[in-house]
Amino acid sequence: MNVDGLSTEQRLDYGIKALTTTGAIFAGIALIINAFYGTKRAEAMHKTAEAAQDRQISERFAKAIEQLRLESSSFTLLTSTLSLLTSTLSLLTSTSSLLTSTSSLLTSTSSLLTSTLSLLTSTLSL
Repeated sequence: MNVDGLSTEQRLDYGIKALTTTGAIFAGIALIINAFYGTKRAEAMHKTAEAAQDRQISERFAKAIEQLRLESSSFTLLTSTLSLLTSTLSLLTSTSSLLTSTSSLLTSTSSLLTSTLSLLTSTLSL
């Protein structure tokens, strides 16, 4: 627009309106740029939060698996201990039976020796 034919007041009014319009345009552009980068920051924060959540879930699963492995090892150890105790009990039972048989054999041997001694004594008395 040609401002040569305007009065000073009209020129000032036109300049103020032009500056206001230019300021509004720059403010709008700044708002759009700010909204764009704000959206990018929000997306980046969302991705970071998802990654952190995924890591946390992975860590929890790893801890649960480790705990199950430890419990499984404890169960295996208890099972082995129970098996060893069962074998020991069986061995003790066999040993007890053997001792009973040995005692019975010793009693029979003692009776036989007593009879043999009696017989020898009788034979010597004759």
